[in-house]
Amino acid sequence: MTRLPAGCQWFRDNGKLGVLKTLTRFLLLAVVIQPPVFGWGDCTLPPSLCEQLKPGMVVFIGKQVSLARDQYHLPTVTFKIQEQLWGPANLRVVTVFFADGYRESNEPQFLAVTPTGNGHYRHDNCGSGLRLPVQHPWVQEFRRNVTEHKPAKVSIVVHSPHNYVPVAGTQVQLSGKGHVFKGKTCGTLALDLGVVPPGDYQAIAIRPNFTQEGGQEQVSILPGSCAPLRIPMAPTSSVSGRIVDSRGESVRKKFFLLMGQVRAITEKDSIYDSVVESARNFFFQIGWMRSGTQDYLASHSARTDSDGRFAFKGVFPGRYYLVSDISDEASKLPFPKTYYPGTYEWRRAIRLQVEEGRSFDKVFFQLPDFGKKRRVEIQVVSEDGVPVAGAIVQDSGLDPSNEKAANVGAQRVTDIGGRVVFDVWPICDYRLVAYLYLPKKWHSSDVLDVPSGSSSFSAPMALKGLRLKGN
Repeated sequence: MTRLPAGCQWFRDNGKLGVLKTLTRFLLLAVVIQPPVFGWGDCTLPPSLCEQLKPGMVVFIGKQVSLARDQYHLPTVTFKIQEQLWGPANLRVVTVFFADGYRESNEPQFLAVTPTGNGHYRHDNCGSGLRLPVQHPWVQEFRRNVTEHKPAKVSIVVHSPHNYVPVAGTQVQLSGKGHVFKGKTCGTLALDLGVVPPGDYQAIAIRPNFTQEGGQEQVSILPGSCAPLRIPMAPTSSVSGRIVDSRGESVRKKFFLLMGQVRAITEKDSIYDSVVESARNFFFQIGWMRSGTQDYLASHSARTDSDGRFAFKGVFPGRYYLVSDISDEASKLPFPKTYYPGTYEWRRAIRLQVEEGRSFDKVFFQLPDFGKKRRVEIQVVSEDGVPVAGAIVQDSGLDPSNEKAANVGAQRVTDIGGRVVFDVWPICDYRLVAYLYLPKKWHSSDVLDVPSGSSSFSAPMALKGLRLKGN
């Protein structure tokens, strides 16, 4: 048996009257189409059992036998299965990481949890888990679904792995239990495969210039479920090259970012896309929708090797800036924010236009001369002028409106005289703040702006509310 997505087929097979009807339909629906269907807003959707039952979940009734907490006090709980409702038949014990916290209970519980790939499972309230008392109506509903082998309503969302941009034109096949369901994604909507018997299936996605991340996937479709199956497709495009300093020497073991803006992949010859694009443009012009809602932010991070070479893999088609990573606090002094080919202002930067199926493999990025480092000395004092030892001085957070702002690197602790010293780049502005943590109280200073310049700089920073004279 083969099914095609009704929406895409309808666009292809109808004549001019069908297109006009479709235009009217999508003009009415254009507002609700944004953001795209696949958006990760599941936490805010009206809850129903079918929406909560995600493909691949294991469902059981079990009783807690042990609990452990990690360094962040997040719990991992081991359950002994009393009744296996859906999933591998040989499961006897299940270990679940609760990302949203866990209240201990000695009573049997109904759980639907998501495999993590390491033999354990995950639960949270944003779409990867369900935890209910066994008396809950949903538990009885799920039991009926299993007994009746209730079909599922299956839709498929194909998107990039990291920023979840929809990828149209992907051929998708779901096969198993003597059935084959096929379709092709179009626009930014989910692919509707209709009603599918529950059970184990092979999910295969094929598109030129993209690869299915992890290869074809074995997926379990739960009875009575309606949550979409999500398939990540990684682009084959990449950006690579070499980064050197102003003297031509390799910039070793430093992080750089590729930051940009991409758009959803669509089929340029599809009537669907031209209709939806016309609808969006219409609503943009009359002010009912904001332009740019089809744009997605994209960011990749890469670290240079011992020869200054870097490679960003799986880059989605779009326009990007290559920039030094000013958040690299592990460095003694991170590089100033610098854009390819070597400017401090993004308005003067050259954007890399990454096209589908093509790569940049010889990018040469030479950093400018940042100048000779200068000394910045800070003395932290109490509100009444007494030097404070053991106070922390660090970045206060970068100012997005100030392109010259930079990260000062690792935090420093004041000595017995309340002093810390930083060696910083002369071309950058820095923003500092001081903290003192006491057993029952903490004090902070105002933000200190350190302007760019070649001369040494010194300034006091007073901790508000801390008075030491007479103590």
